[in-house]
Amino acid sequence: MKYSFTILGLSRSGSKMTKQILDNHFEVYTAPELGFYNPYSKSVYKYLSNTDHPAVEDLKKISPKFIQFTEELNNVNTILKKKEPKTVFKELMFQKANINKSEAKIIGAKFPFHFSFLSKFKRWYPNSKIIFLVRDPRAICSSEIIMKTKIKGSSKFPILKSDFVNRKTIMLYVLIQMIWYSIILKKYSNSNDAIIIKYENLLSNSEGEIKRLCNFLSIAYSDALLQIKVKGSSYNREQTKGISKHSVEKWKHNLKPDEKFLIKLCKPFYSKVYNDYFSS
Repeated sequence: MKYSFTILGLSRSGSKMTKQILDNHFEVYTAPELGFYNPYSKSVYKYLSNTDHPAVEDLKKISPKFIQFTEELNNVNTILKKKEPKTVFKELMFQKANINKSEAKIIGAKFPFHFSFLSKFKRWYPNSKIIFLVRDPRAICSSEIIMKTKIKGSSKFPILKSDFVNRKTIMLYVLIQMIWYSIILKKYSNSNDAIIIKYENLLSNSEGEIKRLCNFLSIAYSDALLQIKVKGSSYNREQTKGISKHSVEKWKHNLKPDEKFLIKLCKPFYSKVYNDYFSS
């Protein structure tokens, strides 16, 4: 068993679907989000780098994702006492895999850290593979707006009363992330250790894209990988079997004309793979 791949991307880009597809493979275990590094808030990496006596009780106050990740693990404090971030990351991942899928030959993780941490992570695991997820910027903005304004209890900006201001604040945050992510894509996506998976292609040509992904990870393809059980999304709890194509063009009805214009206005700052969405 070895740590082999990392799924990275922006939220609402198909990370849950990609994780579940890979988890259907008998040789693969994909760990959930760990929150190991976040540039905006306290995180596991920052905590380990700034304390002499790490303890799980402290991290539970810092990172909700860490709480979820470690709730079934044993000896977390023992792992944290090793303190060296790479060692802690490795042992957390391996213990998680051993509990959930001990027969797995390769392990990976969905968004274990913010994509801006990739440069340091590649120094830890120079031969590990990166799965970059991309989706139409308009669809990402639309999905984020729906999640943070229309779904009860999930608003990230509760102090903003105006729907106009709320929507534009969410869009600004997403577009800044997209421009930042584009810089990472330009730097790493042409490597032999990287693959770009378009969300739309994963839906429209599921078998072909999954075969391409399997070839990239050097694992055998099987039709079982298509039979995923998805909860629609992280904010829609209705379970469906298989890969649904209904979400591809929802943005056309959800975004307002000025919002579509603003997203397109930022086109010069996107990676080429995002610009392709505006070519037609």
